[in-house]
Amino acid sequence: RVSIYEGPIMQHDVEGLRELRRKVAHPIALHFGLPKFPTAVQEAVCDGFVIGGGVANVLRQSTLAGEFEKPFWLQLVGVGLVTALAAHLGAVLPFAQWPTITCLNNYSDSLLTRPLTMRGGYVQVPDGPGLGVEVNEEALSRYKMEPPYKLPDPRHILSVVWPGGRVVHFANMRDHCWPHFKAGNDPAQEPGVRLEIWDDDGSPEWADLYGRVQQGPVRDQRG
Repeated sequence: RVSIYEGPIMQHDVEGLRELRRKVAHPIALHFGLPKFPTAVQEAVCDGFVIGGGVANVLRQSTLAGEFEKPFWLQLVGVGLVTALAAHLGAVLPFAQWPTITCLNNYSDSLLTRPLTMRGGYVQVPDGPGLGVEVNEEALSRYKMEPPYKLPDPRHILSVVWPGGRVVHFANMRDHCWPHFKAGNDPAQEPGVRLEIWDDDGSPEWADLYGRVQQGPVRDQRG
C-alpha cells in the first residue's frame, strides 16, 4: 500500500508537481532544496520533505520545514552510529513525523557491540553517554580499508526489461542508467518492468555486450 510518494516526478517540474498534488490522495515528499524552499512552499508542490546531511544541515532544514508545519522524514544512510544519531534527532525535532530511513539492515554489520533493535517499526533512543551506543572495535578493524578508499566498479551488465520484450542494457547505474532515464529517453517504472544483473560469466557474448555498453546504452528486443 502507498503511504507517501517520494519525488514522483522530476523535482524541478514545479507545475507538474502542483498539478499532481491536486490529483493524488496521498502526501508527496520532496528532497529538501529542489525546488528551492521558498518556491516549494509558495507553489505548494509537496506535503513534506526528505531531510538529510550533517547535523547542522538537518537542524537548519528541519527548522524551516517546521515554521511552515511541513512534516518530513530523516534520511541519514549508514550503520549503527548513524541510526543512533537519527534516533536522537528524530526524538527532538517536532516535525520529524514520517518514518526515518537509515538503510541499517542493508549492511552486514551494524558496527555496534549491541545492535539497535526495532520493534513494531520503532527504535528506542539510546540513553547512554554520547550517542548512547558502543562501537565494536573488532568490527572496525575487520572492515578497515586501505587506501585508495574506492572499490572498483563491478563487472556486470544492467538490463532493464519491459513486459513486451523491450530491453536497454547499461554499463552501470551511476553514469549510464540514471542519466538515461532522467533525460526522458524511456519511461521509468512502467508496470511489469524489471532489472536484470548479468555478472561476468567469461562468455564471448557477455564480453561483446560489455564492450558495447561502455560506449552507452544498448537497445535490444527479446522474443
